[in-house]
Amino acid sequence: MMVWYLAADKELYGIFRAGSAEEAMEIIDREQIFLVVADVNMPGMSGLDLLSAIRSRYPHIKVILMTGDKGAEVREGVQKSGCLYFLEKPLEMKALRRMIAEEIRKKDEGFHGTLKNIQLNDLIQLCCQAAINTAIRVSKGEKEGMIFIRDGEIAHAVCADHVGETAFYEILCWKSGRFETLGEIFIPDTSISKNWHHLLMDAARCMDEISDLTPQPPSLKGNGGAPLSASGKGEGLIRVLIADDSSMMCKVLTEILASDKDIEVVGTAKNGEEAIKKIEELSPGLITLDVNMPVMDGVTALKHIMIKKPRPVVVLSSATEVSQINAADFLRLGAVDFLHKPIRSKDMDIQRRQIIQRVRLAATAKMDNFRRMKDPKILPDKNQTVSGSQLCKSLIIINSGPGGYSELLELICSAKNDAQTCIVAFQTMPSESAVSLAEYLNSRTRLHVLPLQQDSPFYGGCCYVSGHDIEENAFDAMISSLADSFSEEIMVVLLSGAVVGNTDSIRRIRAKGAKIIVQKLSSCMVSEPLESIVRDELADTEAVTSEIAAMILRKMGHK
Repeated sequence: MMVWYLAADKELYGIFRAGSAEEAMEIIDREQIFLVVADVNMPGMSGLDLLSAIRSRYPHIKVILMTGDKGAEVREGVQKSGCLYFLEKPLEMKALRRMIAEEIRKKDEGFHGTLKNIQLNDLIQLCCQAAINTAIRVSKGEKEGMIFIRDGEIAHAVCADHVGETAFYEILCWKSGRFETLGEIFIPDTSISKNWHHLLMDAARCMDEISDLTPQPPSLKGNGGAPLSASGKGEGLIRVLIADDSSMMCKVLTEILASDKDIEVVGTAKNGEEAIKKIEELSPGLITLDVNMPVMDGVTALKHIMIKKPRPVVVLSSATEVSQINAADFLRLGAVDFLHKPIRSKDMDIQRRQIIQRVRLAATAKMDNFRRMKDPKILPDKNQTVSGSQLCKSLIIINSGPGGYSELLELICSAKNDAQTCIVAFQTMPSESAVSLAEYLNSRTRLHVLPLQQDSPFYGGCCYVSGHDIEENAFDAMISSLADSFSEEIMVVLLSGAVVGNTDSIRRIRAKGAKIIVQKLSSCMVSEPLESIVRDELADTEAVTSEIAAMILRKMGHK
């Protein structure tokens, strides 16, 4: 009767009939089954036993159970079983047809297509970072496995007779195959407790061990037998190590950097610990460092790098992370620069040009000039009553670029509160970081520190902070504007890595009487951008940081 009634929807689905649970399992083993409707009470294997077998071997299959037994024990067992629906006999056939049609409709919702250049581990990472519940079915020839993700963590995996981590690693070690996401389905068990970052790292090691058994091509040789890089580039290159737990991002960054004739990517690392090991093996000239990585994160890795093998480090973070992390932690500990990861939805040519420009500039850093400074103390008794009450009569503009952050921090934290003087500070970093940087500085200086907003009035006793991009160069725009509109005293301080465009704005504001102070080139980590200022004799004074701090204090009326 039921089969006859459901056959009315034959355009939606086909029907297989089984006389027992054992026969049902034979059909499930043989056919691609989407949904099972089963009685609880059957001879031999019960409906609950059938559900348990389906859950363990084919957890993506949905199950509707029905029973005419009114006993409390049966009802309790069914309610705990995790079946899709539980129906009491006599059945209302129209309701059953609606349920099945609704589940098929859900199955057909959404987009269908092919993801190219996406690896299985990239897909797993995306699902985990999105903190979703889903299952991924993976197949390779006759082999099939399932990976279950619950609340952004890998909770369970099955592959043939293997369960848990063993099944997960077996699936991840397949070099090719097909995968599909099945949406939010019942997860039969929790067989994995390890963090998904660690699982992907361990899976990567398994794959590396397998690839080590594969014969490698002979090393490339140039004229006279001198070794060449895999790219065919010669000596005198900027050798870059990329540390990022996303293999997809490693590929994108490698493509971007390798497009420059003077840059060679010598390797990638999936976390900070691996990056430190590869520094020993590959001796790169520069490292790009992700912020959030498993095993060892970016901050910890940076500390180790600067203690053991100091070299230029460029920190990259995603747009969503920038406003949530404190760029000050990285720059204070020795990172030369801090910038956005590339985003496919934006102009890749512009992003490629910016990243290459910043990496090339950071690679010139003189690491011997890096001074690791302690985290400035928080001022518990800070008084800001004199801040922001009147427009300033004296303006100090500080421009800091790659390698100049420690100097910027020292100058602002040593400044005194003066109702007549305002400081505007530019630091080359993502503009979103300005808020966290302002909060960080505000608790550590007598000044009232705020993010710089468009058309901000300059009040005495305040410090306005701006993160800016080299290409946009907000500093140049402000200097040009002030040369025309600000009639009070101006001091311009240029620190390590500060970019000033074509120097026309500096010439104009200097002609209006502004004093230009440049950090002494021999003390800069990155001196290249300032060399043209000194060479063109636009600097009134070259000084080390302590001398500049003293000049600022005198400007504020303090000895």
